[in-house]
Amino acid sequence: MRVLHVAMEWFPFSKVGGMADVTGALPAVLGAAGIESRVLTPYYPQLYKGPVGRELAVFDVWVGSATRRVRLRAAPG
Repeated sequence: MRVLHVAMEWFPFSKVGGMADVTGALPAVLGAAGIESRVLTPYYPQLYKGPVGRELAVFDVWVGSATRRVRLRAAPG
C-alpha cells in the first residue's frame, strides 16, 4: 500500500501546532508496518531556511481568478 499525506505542517520543516508532530512521526510508523508513505506540504520560506531538494514537477493551478506556479520538490537529504 502507498499513502500520500497532505498537510499544512510537517516537522521538522514547518511547525506551528500539533499537526506537524503527527505528519513528522506517522510516515515512520507506517514504514515500520511495511506501508510506503510520502508527505506533501507547502514550502514556507519564512519558516524553513534550510536547503530545498531537487525539483520533481512544475505546474500551474487556479487560485480564485488567477493562476499560480507550483513547484514540487523532494525533501532535502
